[in-house]
Amino acid sequence: LGGDEFVLVMEHLADSEDAARGAQRILQALDEPFAIDGHRIHCNTSIGIALYPQDSSNVDELLKCADLAMYHAKDRGRGCFSFYTDELNQSSYDRLKLETAIRVATEKLKFYLVYQPKVDLKTQRICGFEALIRSSDEFLASVGPEAFMTAADELGLSHHIGNWAIHEVFRQMAEWKENGIQDLGVAVNVTANQLLSSDLQNVIDAAAAYHEIPRSRLQIEIVENVFLRYSDQVVRVLKALRESGISIAVDDFGTGYSSMQYLQQFPLDTLKLDGMFVREFGDDSNSAGIISSVIVLAHSLGLDIVAEGVETREQLGYLMSQSCDIAQGYLFAKPMKTADITAQNLARIEASLKTEIKSAAA
Repeated sequence: LGGDEFVLVMEHLADSEDAARGAQRILQALDEPFAIDGHRIHCNTSIGIALYPQDSSNVDELLKCADLAMYHAKDRGRGCFSFYTDELNQSSYDRLKLETAIRVATEKLKFYLVYQPKVDLKTQRICGFEALIRSSDEFLASVGPEAFMTAADELGLSHHIGNWAIHEVFRQMAEWKENGIQDLGVAVNVTANQLLSSDLQNVIDAAAAYHEIPRSRLQIEIVENVFLRYSDQVVRVLKALRESGISIAVDDFGTGYSSMQYLQQFPLDTLKLDGMFVREFGDDSNSAGIISSVIVLAHSLGLDIVAEGVETREQLGYLMSQSCDIAQGYLFAKPMKTADITAQNLARIEASLKTEIKSAAA
């Protein structure tokens, strides 16, 4: 059917197990390396199986079913086979629905930002916010931001959404300034595709100049796996961003594959400890050790440490005992809509914060 896709028709099978045995023989045969011009070549193979007449009595439909099953086999890790099921068809439909909704939402900008306060555990004051993307589209809202942003990145649309978010963050900081809320920076997550785009620096510069807000009020957050996929390119981009006054944070630290080499090589300012470890504190005996180790690691490298997902006084008390710098979580405040971010509400959060810190330290 194409350069790397082939169809095998197997006739007179007794049952589906015959098809499975045939697929397994093909996988085993192709698993052996090929010798071409003195080079050993390895070939990865994935097989999708559709059965006649159970799955369809139409040739085109059978090929479609086999194709869906083949992609499912690829998702399982390659080197395996998969039978078509009705669930795969439903999954394909759900994916198409998600992709369509993302494209429409991106075109019509059906997104908005909410802001979760970050609190300085030493000064007991709000020291900034993390901007989180949400969608006003009902379907995307039900899917959740992590799922629709992952899909948007796969579709190559996260770049457009991310650039909009940067402009919106600077616009919001300018509005806060007019309302007497000053000197509070905002962290915004940037995908690998957006980070490596040629216009990211220009987008930030244009937004900062238009709204008359210093670039230093923006913090870029990246995830750990960006290190492994694009290390040399990312180093160059991050150095340029940092030299322009923007601080750099590693988000969800502890869930990826970072090494000391990457942490030393990259121009970083902050590590954000993944909230999973904080939430499991007290239930998992290893979490306390991981939290303590990451805090020591960050400080030894001259980095600030932010703990996400703080929900209880017990968690807060342990973080304070380990000299954690900054925390965020439902114990202090849930992500807030812009209309709720007023000087009065922030003062109320800070008053509650002092109470929580005093109780946690007792």
